[in-house]
Amino acid sequence: MMHRLLLIASLVALGACVSANADLSEESTLLSDDKTNPYKFNRSLVYTLLKTQQPAEATRVIRRLMDLDSDAAEPYYLLGWAHVDMRELRLGERALREALRRDPKYADAHAMLGVLLDMEGRPELAYVSHKRAIAHAPTKAAFRNNLGFHFYLRGQYEQAAHAYELALERDSASRRTHNNLGFTYGKLGRMQEAARHFQLAGPPAQAINNMGVVYEARGEHEMAYEYYTA
Repeated sequence: MMHRLLLIASLVALGACVSANADLSEESTLLSDDKTNPYKFNRSLVYTLLKTQQPAEATRVIRRLMDLDSDAAEPYYLLGWAHVDMRELRLGERALREALRRDPKYADAHAMLGVLLDMEGRPELAYVSHKRAIAHAPTKAAFRNNLGFHFYLRGQYEQAAHAYELALERDSASRRTHNNLGFTYGKLGRMQEAARHFQLAGPPAQAINNMGVVYEARGEHEMAYEYYTA
C-alpha cells in the first residue's frame, strides 16, 4: 500500500493544524512566572493543554478562567478552540460567537470561527470570518493561510495560491504554507513550482512523496509510482 502524507492545513484546526490558534510562545509566559497571578497561570496552562492536543482537560481549566474574569472574551475563544479540536462544532460556534459578542475585534476568534464554518461546509460565512480576521490582524500570516485553504476547499486554486503567497510574504519560513502552496500548484499543473514549495516545506523524502500524491490526484499513476518508489 502506498503511504501518503496528509495535506497540512490550518484548520485546526481542520486542525486542522489550526492556524487560527495563537503561537504558544506569544500567547503565554512561563508558568513559573505566572504563579502570583491566577488568571495568567491558568491561561498558560490552557494554552499548553491545547497545544499538546488535550482539549478535554483544557475545558476544565477554562472554567476557572471564566470564574477569575467574568467579563473576558478570551476564555470563550479558548473554549471554542477546545470544542473545535473535539469536533463539537455547535458548542464551538456558540463559544466563539460569545467571545466576539464581548470583543468584536478579536481576530483569533474570527479566524477560529472561519475554520469551524469551513469544517461545517458553510463557505459564505467562513469567508466573511476569514476576511474579518485578516482585517483585524493584517500582518498575521496564519490567517491568510486559512483563507488559502478556504479557497482550496472550494476548488478555487488561483485564489488559494494568491492567499498562500501573501501569507509567505509575512512568514517565509512557514512549512505549513509552503506545503499547502505545493498542493495548490499541483492542482494548477505548475509542477516545478509545486516541487519547489514541497522542498521548502520539509525533508526530501516528504517532498518527493507529496509529488507522488499530486500526480496520483491528477490520474497520472505511472508518474505517481515513480515518485512513491523514489
